[in-house]
Amino acid sequence: MSHKISIIDIGSNTIRLVIYEKRQDRYSYECIENIKETARLRSRFDEEGNLSEEGIHILVSTLHEFMKIVDHYGVDECVAVATASLRLAANCDDVLARVKAETNIQIRLLSDYEEAYYGYFAVHHSISLQEAVTIDIGGGSTEITYFKDGKMKNYHSFHFGALSLKMEYISDEMLTAKEQKRMKQFLTEQFASLDWLQNLQVPVIAIGGSARNIGRMYQQIIDYPLDELHHYEMTVKQLRKVEDIISEQSLSSLQKMDVIDKERADTLQPAIATFIALCEAVHTSTWIISNRGLRDGLLYEMQGKTEEQGDELIEESLYELKSRFYIGSQQEDDLRRLALQLFHEVNHLRPIFDSSDEHLLRLATPIFNLGKKADAETSNMTFFLVSHYTLLGLSQKERIAIALIASFKNRRLFNQYVEPFSPWFTEQELHRYAALGAILKVAQTLDRTKTSHVKMIIIHEPKESFWEAKIIYECSIIAEKYHFNRQKKHLEKQFNVTISPNFVEKL
Repeated sequence: MSHKISIIDIGSNTIRLVIYEKRQDRYSYECIENIKETARLRSRFDEEGNLSEEGIHILVSTLHEFMKIVDHYGVDECVAVATASLRLAANCDDVLARVKAETNIQIRLLSDYEEAYYGYFAVHHSISLQEAVTIDIGGGSTEITYFKDGKMKNYHSFHFGALSLKMEYISDEMLTAKEQKRMKQFLTEQFASLDWLQNLQVPVIAIGGSARNIGRMYQQIIDYPLDELHHYEMTVKQLRKVEDIISEQSLSSLQKMDVIDKERADTLQPAIATFIALCEAVHTSTWIISNRGLRDGLLYEMQGKTEEQGDELIEESLYELKSRFYIGSQQEDDLRRLALQLFHEVNHLRPIFDSSDEHLLRLATPIFNLGKKADAETSNMTFFLVSHYTLLGLSQKERIAIALIASFKNRRLFNQYVEPFSPWFTEQELHRYAALGAILKVAQTLDRTKTSHVKMIIIHEPKESFWEAKIIYECSIIAEKYHFNRQKKHLEKQFNVTISPNFVEKL
């Protein structure tokens, strides 16, 4: 059994249909179809500001085609929304009436506040930052929000977007130096008009296709090891580097790049100039891409989500990962208990960890080798899946750290997995993550039979580099004893000690 929702997003540049499905064994909705039509409605306004007859025809025919797809998938609930694409049209009411009459679709016209809010709401439920500025640049408008402590404090909708800026400032295919200067001056003045935006010194989070194209372009330049854009972080210096590279290209060469959507190539210069101008106003060097935007914000609202947010972002993502790929027992409470006991005992003797390391260990425990013993097959599968699966609420660096810990089999494989990402981490961080992986692997031996017979772990160091591990248990733990003695070597290597187990039966 499943429930399907479709959202039609009528923007100034594109009209997009997304279909989501929620199965009974899943926590959230999964995107099963995503189609767009580059309608460029913003460029089809006449001199009086009306959406032209040609524009109306494109809108109606596109919606007819989309509804055929919606019917094919057996969608239970369909929502159609329009943003500045229709909000700014002088004949907006007439267009909405014609669409209703010809397609039986009642378009919900979003206000500028709603358009800004849903973008913020999507970020709020996908990136764990308590304070930031968001920007969603469309074809005909640009929405800015500022949130703090998880609450939206300010918003503004500018009546310009990537497409309208192109129409206003680019006379040929690409910006001339003079046109670029004029456009940047305009953008600087626009952002300077918002007193609440100035010098916030917080990250800027960018939503939308232009941001994704820019991110993909830079990832290609640096040979980035992940094909992932959500929570991808760049500096303003790196943005300027991409801007320079774009300005050196012809439009045709940009359109031929695999990492750039052909229909967005001619609006990339206005988009990246807008991002840089906003970062300058905010006085930040941190620019982050969100792969979640207005449609996701709508979907989250339909799911009943609120502004209240904690660690559920990560927990929900881990649940989804497990529901799709987990192949072991779903009961990991005892493994978490034993892993944390072992963590605190080790950290008492060798205090190298902090609270963030404990947090990573907690997150890695439920997906340790996808529920199986740490053989080569499950280790490889776990690292690949976790490193390439979008875990909401985690940075990409944190995700790789969890993948390394959850897939730990031995230090050789650990080093092999981390090699493409080694510039991301210090030697100290890698040492801690390998140690956390070893702790988790050894703890798993004491949960081998899933019987909860091992009750407590206490470690003493009676002499230097010699640890005595007192393991208190009840009933039989023959398998646990055998595997602990085989796998304790991983802890011994990490901490350069000898571990002598003392198994004590609880009477």
